[in-house]
Amino acid sequence: MFQKTKNLKALVIGITLICGLFVGTLAYNAASIVQAANTNQPLAMQDHKIKVNKNGETYGSLLYVTEAGQEPDLVQTVGVDGTEGYVKYSDLMGPEVNTPEEAAAYMKEKHGPRMIPLYASDGQTVIGKYKAGGLSTEIPSQEVLNQK
Repeated sequence: MFQKTKNLKALVIGITLICGLFVGTLAYNAASIVQAANTNQPLAMQDHKIKVNKNGETYGSLLYVTEAGQEPDLVQTVGVDGTEGYVKYSDLMGPEVNTPEEAAAYMKEKHGPRMIPLYASDGQTVIGKYKAGGLSTEIPSQEVLNQK
């Protein structure tokens, strides 16, 4: 009789632990979904699908690009003044080098951060500036902002 009570107690404790893990997992997943829905990011920055504008250019985030060559023409980002927009992938990557000599010449030049245009999703309307290159998180000076 004592053994049956002990086994029953162990069974009840085991079932309780399994139920607790199940309910905890459900609650954690629900909280994650609510948190994702309530982020402070604007809705445009939460949408990671690559889209095509009326000019035939692709635009969107690089977050979900899984292979080289799938990058959108216009890359979603935030400009120096907090404006959301897109930069041209070609502007972001800088000049294309085709030979080792061109690469060596490019590497010899001093390349620091540069300001590139920030566009609306149409790829034509300039709405701000983006600081490309460099690792600094400092706010650019007015002189840097006025660069063309």
